[in-house]
Amino acid sequence: MDKEEKKKQSAEKAYEIIKKSLNRDTVLGIGTGSTTNYFIEILNQEKLDLKGAVCSSIASEEYIKTSNIKILSLNDVHKIDFYVDG
Repeated sequence: MDKEEKKKQSAEKAYEIIKKSLNRDTVLGIGTGSTTNYFIEILNQEKLDLKGAVCSSIASEEYIKTSNIKILSLNDVHKIDFYVDG
């Protein structure tokens, strides 16, 4: 298994761990990097209804703009329910 496949599987496993807890009030923290990009691709496929996401960088913010997930700032939220990073 190559490095990229391992990253993709890590993103899939992260989603599997949290998916049952995701709901309209969920705030995700989104890190930066290729593994996180795989996670964002999963979010795009699932068409989730979440409160939004706080991104750790402009790069991850730009990538998550391809989804239907609202981008939030830290000032917009009281807590982050899950943080996903490589």
